[in-house]
Amino acid sequence: MASFIIVFDSTHAAIAAQGVLRKPPNGAKPVRFSVVSTPAEISAGCGMSLSFEAPARINALETLALLDEFYQVAGLYERIGNAREGRFAPLGGGLIGW
Repeated sequence: MASFIIVFDSTHAAIAAQGVLRKPPNGAKPVRFSVVSTPAEISAGCGMSLSFEAPARINALETLALLDEFYQVAGLYERIGNAREGRFAPLGGGLIGW
């Protein structure tokens, strides 16, 4: 199953996103995610990222769009390959493209 990470411009935005994903203001189900260190190959953003599986991707992004801090999302990346040998590919196109 595909996995994704969201990289943030600031630690403040990453922490705010965690709160919103745990208790979405739109009444949606909480999004399952893990807090991970931003991979070294991704130079943008702060050192904290959120990782989640493919089924949660759209729900996570729609929920995060409700944040004032959404503009601080530095990017969305898809893991290509397995956890040990994988790499991350950026997904562009803004929220709609993600």
